[in-house]
Amino acid sequence: MKLLLLSLTIITLFSFSPNQGPSVMEKHNCPLCKSDKDVIPIVYGKPGTALIEKAERGECRLGGCMLDKDSPRFYCKKDKKEF
Repeated sequence: MKLLLLSLTIITLFSFSPNQGPSVMEKHNCPLCKSDKDVIPIVYGKPGTALIEKAERGECRLGGCMLDKDSPRFYCKKDKKEF
């Protein structure tokens, strides 16, 4: 379980690399408003300083340390909906 969590954290952090532009990140539509404009990823695991700062800027949502196969991967800021 710890290895899975560590792997997911590393993959998620890699997707926020400062060298990558928004065109590299995958887009997902909110099931309520059908838009991808306000959709951000949910990041699981213990966040570092950089990830906490991204969450404070609204670039991602912190999902906590527990992760299972049904955990939501995205959050719509407009509708306040995890999916």
